[in-house]
Amino acid sequence: MPMLSSFSGNAARAYGLRSGTKKFAGSGGAESTSGGIKQHDFTGNGTLTVLSPGFVEVFIVAGAGGGGGNYGGGGGAGGIIYKTSYLVSTNQTITIGGGGGGGSGPASAPGGNGSDTVFGALTALAGNGGGGYGQTPSGTFGSYGGRGGNGAATGQSTYQNDGDPETLGNGGGAGAGNPRGGGGGGAGSVGTSSSGGSSYTYNAVAYAGGGGGGGRPSGFAGGGAGAGSGGNGYNGAFNSPGSSASIANRGSGGGGGGDLSSDGASGTNGRVIVRYPV
Repeated sequence: MPMLSSFSGNAARAYGLRSGTKKFAGSGGAESTSGGIKQHDFTGNGTLTVLSPGFVEVFIVAGAGGGGGNYGGGGGAGGIIYKTSYLVSTNQTITIGGGGGGGSGPASAPGGNGSDTVFGALTALAGNGGGGYGQTPSGTFGSYGGRGGNGAATGQSTYQNDGDPETLGNGGGAGAGNPRGGGGGGAGSVGTSSSGGSSYTYNAVAYAGGGGGGGRPSGFAGGGAGAGSGGNGYNGAFNSPGSSASIANRGSGGGGGGDLSSDGASGTNGRVIVRYPV
C-alpha cells in the first residue's frame, strides 16, 4: 500500500496518519469520493467491510428523543461520538438508532427515548424523550429531553459528554414555570427553559439539535439541524402539537406538545459516517 508521502499531507494529517502507516480501504454504505477523501455514509444498519486495515475518521450520531405531551419538554438530541483517528482492523457492524415517538397530550406522557447507534465497539447514546406535564427525565442518555411544564429541576444524571472530549451531549432545560416545557439538550449546548439546545456542525452539515418546548401562547424553537419546535397552548382551536424533527438521520429532537390535547412529536434517526484519504 502507498505510504504517507504518496498522498496529500494535509489530508493525511487530518486523519491521524504517520509516515509508514498503511491507508485504510473498505466498502459499505453509500460510498463517495471527493478531494482525495472517501466517505461511507450509513443511514441504515449495515457493515463496514475492511479491505485493508488502517486509521479512519468516524462520526456517530444516535437516534433522538420525542417531545413530551401537554406543555411537554422538547426531545433530547442523539449523542455524538466523533473520533478523528480510529484504528479499524476488522469488519465493523453498524446499527443505526431510531428516533423516539411523541408523547400523548391527554395522558401528559413523556416522549419516547431514541435508541443507540453502534459502530463496532463504539456506542453513541440515544436522546432522551422530553417530559410530559410535571415530569423530569432521568437516566443515562446522549442528550436529555426538556422537563415538562411545572416539572421538577432535578433528576438528570448522566449524558454522553461526561469526561470524554470525543463525545457530545447536553442536559435539557427546565420549563419556565407553568405552563411551559423546557427545550431538549442539543449536541452543541444545554437546552434552555424554552428552546432546544444547539446543534453540532460536522463537515458543513448540522446534526443533533434539541427539540423546542411546548408553551403558552406559543411554542418554542428547536436547536437547529431540523429539530422540531414546540406546540402552541392557548385553549381550544389554538392548541397545536409539537413539530416532528424534519431532516432524516440527523439525530434531532421532536418538539413538545402545547396544551392538554396536544401531543409531542417524534425525533429523527441517527447516522454513521466514515472518512479517510485515498
